[in-house]
Amino acid sequence: MSNITTSCFPSPALSACDSLAGSEDLDAFLDAQGPLSQFGTPPPSKMAANVEVMELVEEEDEEDLVEDVVALDYSHIARLFAEKSYTSSSSPTAWETEHILDMLTNAKLPAEIIALSYNVVCTYDAMQRFRAEPRPADAGDLLVVSAMSLAVMSASDNAPKSAWWSVIVCNGIRSASEIDMATVDLLAALDWTLHSLCSPKAIEQAMDLLTSPAPSQEPLTAQQEEKPPRPQTPVNKVEPLKISLEGTGASWSHGQLTPDSTAPSSAAEERVKDRFLPLL
Repeated sequence: MSNITTSCFPSPALSACDSLAGSEDLDAFLDAQGPLSQFGTPPPSKMAANVEVMELVEEEDEEDLVEDVVALDYSHIARLFAEKSYTSSSSPTAWETEHILDMLTNAKLPAEIIALSYNVVCTYDAMQRFRAEPRPADAGDLLVVSAMSLAVMSASDNAPKSAWWSVIVCNGIRSASEIDMATVDLLAALDWTLHSLCSPKAIEQAMDLLTSPAPSQEPLTAQQEEKPPRPQTPVNKVEPLKISLEGTGASWSHGQLTPDSTAPSSAAEERVKDRFLPLL
């Protein structure tokens, strides 16, 4: 194994410029040194420096947005939404308007988003009437919540999930899957029209309509104030399925098939009652 030696150049000797010892006046010491560059120092500018003071405007926080929404007349806005969303020939009922009022109160959306939602509802309603396409009469609340969901998604990158609209805004009346499907259908129907509804002019026109004073209305009658029952799917009561074990054959009673050779169950109900087994 060979020994390899590396020779290093010695450090340069210290000069008088390498130490500030003994220099009482630093400026005089630096002036005595040579120039650092071959170029001369440029003369100072004759123009005075302009100093601009810019005031930073803080963004509105969530509390300011909530105060802006609370200042709106929710009752008036709910009536406008109900008139465009429900397709019944008569005016919306008190319960329908109250339901939309609850959704607007629970959502706590900014005024501009509410205006965009109203533009979406009005445009979709006009398209449906022009095409003469039927729409469920009781789906007005679904149209409103899907319009609000679409408006928030068009203005925010972090839109709430459908479960929030279902549980918080709709109080569980509409499921998340219903809201998802309605929002997709609404977006497919509007297509690029949504871009024009988001313009400042369209938002301003909707804001003027939503914030205009509500006209005086006549008191509602007891029939109008009555909450209509929600449509329910009829359920037919099915008799329990029974099977006869007499002999080597089997016959169904109150089922899908009863052989012609089998007597009706009512003819010998007391005799064969013990030989029928309910199938759960």
